[in-house]
Amino acid sequence: MFSIQFPKEILAYSLLTTFLFAINELQRLKLANIQAFQVQFPILVFVNFKSLQLPNY
Repeated sequence: MFSIQFPKEILAYSLLTTFLFAINELQRLKLANIQAFQVQFPILVFVNFKSLQLPNY
């Protein structure tokens, strides 16, 4: 299997920008139901985090 290994800085930056993008989308769409987002977003991040296959430092 081929897996790309990211430095921790790139991983942190990508998670941060993903979060900021999601917040920006919420503000743009003017969603009223923030509570559903608060439940779904950490699960989304956790699933993506688990699928990255990080190297062991």
